[in-house]
Amino acid sequence: MIYLLALLATTAHANEWEADVRAQTGIGLGMKDVSGPLDVEPQPTPWSPEAGFAGAVSRELFPKLRLEGNLSLGYILDGGLYVAVRPMLRLYVDKRDETGALSFLAGPGLRIANGVGPDLTVGAALDLRGIPPWMAPRMQALASLGLPGEPAVLELSLGVFFPSPHDAEPVVIEEIVPREMQEVTVFRPVEAMVWMPHPICRWAPADAAHDLLADTINEVEGDLPDLEVRADGFTREFVNHSEDVAEVELKPHPPTGGVVVYSHPGDELIVGKKVVPMSDEGIAVLTVPARKIEVTVFGGGREEKRVVHIEDDQAVWLEFDPAPAMAIAFNEASFALGEESDEVIQGIARRPGSYTYEIKAIHSAEATNKQVKVADRRAKAVADQLKALGIPKSHIDVVQHAEGDEHLVHITPVGGGGE
Repeated sequence: MIYLLALLATTAHANEWEADVRAQTGIGLGMKDVSGPLDVEPQPTPWSPEAGFAGAVSRELFPKLRLEGNLSLGYILDGGLYVAVRPMLRLYVDKRDETGALSFLAGPGLRIANGVGPDLTVGAALDLRGIPPWMAPRMQALASLGLPGEPAVLELSLGVFFPSPHDAEPVVIEEIVPREMQEVTVFRPVEAMVWMPHPICRWAPADAAHDLLADTINEVEGDLPDLEVRADGFTREFVNHSEDVAEVELKPHPPTGGVVVYSHPGDELIVGKKVVPMSDEGIAVLTVPARKIEVTVFGGGREEKRVVHIEDDQAVWLEFDPAPAMAIAFNEASFALGEESDEVIQGIARRPGSYTYEIKAIHSAEATNKQVKVADRRAKAVADQLKALGIPKSHIDVVQHAEGDEHLVHITPVGGGGE
């Protein structure tokens, strides 16, 4: 029997069929005990254990449908030895993959025991993926029904099946091709340093970079990163060392430093002769040539200059005070602007920045209605003069009066922190 099943398996592979070999156990139902003397009538027994071996060969008819020939050899304790031959159809629920596949099978057959009789068999099986791919586990359950009065058999089997070669996924072994270094790259200037990628992870002199890379290039997984090349006083370069680059010459650049300007919202900034934008918080971070440079902040009617010396690769922090509040003085009972007052307003117009100007008229606590009206006229006179000098109406805000020196109007830049 074992020789026959081995022959079936060999034949299956040779013809791209499939085969399986299983050990089975089960029970026989509706049996008659034939283990007694021959001259004694067999006695009915409700069930009896069964064990044996089975094998099958099959070939695909359609996708997921196979025609299968089964051979079973078993022994039922109260029924004796039997042989069953069954042609069957096996239908897979889905295509077999790494998680296995479920199938159902059914077919008629012949069972040879005390005599020869037909039977009908139905069942289900679960195929799993195995290692190696040409042999995999199979679990199967079958129920066989004979003619009326003949016993039925329920079987549970466990074994292996041999998938056809086209069903087994081929194992692809990727050929590893060693990387080759290109010709030695010449770096200029000779004092340049090269950042060595993993697994070296450090700066190395340019004249040693080629040999270091040659020793480790095949330890790097995936694409090789570009090499970063630096030298003091030169711009940095990135080089792809998988390309044939004979020479890398860094371009000189003048020494540079940094300036950090901390001012206030509403201010404007000039560095040298260039207007530089600032953030909404009044901050600017700049890279500038390493030399003496003039930094000017203006807005809110004031202009503040600083001259700083910038060193190579150094940064300077400059902090500016907020624009101050200003006072416009008037003669008693007058709302006409004097010469000094007009100079203050013109100073605001020359250096407005992006501030909003809050205008507040002042009068005494004992002011009469007439005096309050004079204060109103003074505030309006200041606002009108600012508009006439080009300050947008949206940047002028005349607010409620305040008590104090009745001869003043206060102008406060809002947005720059001035009070």
